[in-house]
Amino acid sequence: MIKNEITRQGNVLFRYRSFFPFLLLPLAFYYLYRFGLSEHMSDIMEHHYFYFCFAVSFIGLAVRGFTVGCVPNNTSGRNTKQQKADVLNTTGMYSIVRHPLYLANYIMFAGFLMAFESLSFFLIGTLLFFFYYERIAAAEENFLVGKFGEPYSVWANKTPAFFPRFSGWVKANQSLSWRKILRKEGPGFLLICTYFLTFDLIEDIVFEHEAWDEVLLDDLGLISIFVIGLVTYAVLKVTRKKTDLLDISSL
Repeated sequence: MIKNEITRQGNVLFRYRSFFPFLLLPLAFYYLYRFGLSEHMSDIMEHHYFYFCFAVSFIGLAVRGFTVGCVPNNTSGRNTKQQKADVLNTTGMYSIVRHPLYLANYIMFAGFLMAFESLSFFLIGTLLFFFYYERIAAAEENFLVGKFGEPYSVWANKTPAFFPRFSGWVKANQSLSWRKILRKEGPGFLLICTYFLTFDLIEDIVFEHEAWDEVLLDDLGLISIFVIGLVTYAVLKVTRKKTDLLDISSL
């Protein structure tokens, strides 16, 4: 059956979803090599647009943080081995959309795509994202309906899968936990910082042939943000492994 095949594919893709952006790398390099970046914007406009894309990705990270910070343990998270849900989330972000983390991932990804200044690349990336995550969502929903039965079906029937229905907002049962956010979303912060710095360095060095001293001066802001992201990630990782400050088992 097609439904079973889609679910099987979704379970496989679920384990490797963190690597999805890398699938677009060959196409990304082709677009940069073949078309470069748009020349319709002035340097000042392009600078502001680049940081706008940067902000879009951070909005996605903020949505992720708000989602995971208000849910019980062993539900929404970055687990990759198998589907996991001790309880059914229906409040907070889950009261307006069934897959808030996938929505957040798309917002982050959209910022990455927009940086290319190409509508066709944006549309191709968006279609691939939905094709990939549609299968993951189908597998997740199959797991949840099998575990929670009628309560899940009732909630799912009134809650959109991906496009939020803000009128359905219900306050989260749990208060926002910064420990959960810091424990789980550090990698996302570093990923965004790394991506935009790398993208800008490639543009400056490969396409604009700037000297290193010019690059360091032009990209000082991004380099500073990247260093902050790297230090933050390292501190959070050490804190999580060596102390109990980010322990969430009691929450």
